[in-house]
Amino acid sequence: MRTLFYVVQVILLIHEMEEWNIDDFHQSAYASQSVTETRLGVWLWLLFLSLFGFVWTIFACALPGIRLKTIVFMLLVDFTLLNGIQHVSLSIQTRRYNPGFIFGGIIGLLGDTLVLWRVIADGILPAWLVAVLVAPILPPLLESYAANSKSRLPRSITVLLRFAIFLEHKMTV
Repeated sequence: MRTLFYVVQVILLIHEMEEWNIDDFHQSAYASQSVTETRLGVWLWLLFLSLFGFVWTIFACALPGIRLKTIVFMLLVDFTLLNGIQHVSLSIQTRRYNPGFIFGGIIGLLGDTLVLWRVIADGILPAWLVAVLVAPILPPLLESYAANSKSRLPRSITVLLRFAIFLEHKMTV
């Protein structure tokens, strides 16, 4: 399982690199943005998410017992699962490629599915607990779909952009 944890993290890293120009997509796909987005800000949150993913993976792997490791790691699986589904949904809704679709929407979802399958098939966690651990992605998924239908940035992206503005401000002041 430890190897699969790192595979998910490497996929996340490559996915974040694929999103290097997502600000151009956001500006063309969304009629109105409530948050200003800059290229530097995007790069900062992509770097932050990649670093967070690595730190979280190392932390989860350092914990004792495979069950505890897996439960903690599920936070990253939830994030990448949510992000991957958002990319697939957005590509379907806009009928075009969006940066991050290949490594988030296709390869990332395959990696997440493999982790979830192995967790259940190997008896690490019961299926009902996996379902409980994955369930928190449902509200942001529904909000994301509703926002995309109205050509608005989803709340989860708006939060990331505000964080990026904070990072950019701290870095340039």
